[in-house]
Amino acid sequence: SEAKEESWSEAYKEFFPVIHLGRFLVIKPTWKEYKAASHEHVIEMDPGQAFGTGLHASTTLMVRALDRLARRGSPPASVVDIGTGTGILAMAACKLWPDAEVLAMDNDPVAVDVCKANLEANKLSDRVELRCGSAKELELPQGSQSLVMANLTRELLLNLQARLERPLEEFGHLVVSGLLNHEVAEINRVFSQKLTIEPEVSMEQDGWTSIIFRARS
Repeated sequence: SEAKEESWSEAYKEFFPVIHLGRFLVIKPTWKEYKAASHEHVIEMDPGQAFGTGLHASTTLMVRALDRLARRGSPPASVVDIGTGTGILAMAACKLWPDAEVLAMDNDPVAVDVCKANLEANKLSDRVELRCGSAKELELPQGSQSLVMANLTRELLLNLQARLERPLEEFGHLVVSGLLNHEVAEINRVFSQKLTIEPEVSMEQDGWTSIIFRARS
């Protein structure tokens, strides 16, 4: 039978918990209360119909990768989040690196609307430039970005390889996720073939993998 949109859009709230991602990030539904520890950054979020609530391993792995980069103590000056969905990774970047310029984009208008609402709820609208459009249209100057994030799929990552690598500055980082474990070897091989970037570390969870690449000098 066909359910009314209002019914399912409210019913899911019963099953959406407070989520701890890594050691520092907490995703809190807007309708729940949570007292954060001193080291925690809280993001309030109503995911709606967009991808990226933090429940999926690929999102968790991305946050773990950001946490790893943050521990090094060299904050990125500029960050791009490709396929931002709810905006969770763009907001995490804002929390981790308060001085970074952050660009988030998605080709799904619904996701962009959800991301916009989440940015407003977290008072981060002035920190993030939000664009609706395909990553194939991404035109960023070569060597202009410190960190590029892409939580996509194997096919999309392969199709967007040149676009993802081009903006990286010297020693900048590309973090990718959305990969099944058996897809990692191919991504490492293809992305490394021009010797412009190299895989630095990979992390696994529940059959999924994220990879941190570093731009070579």
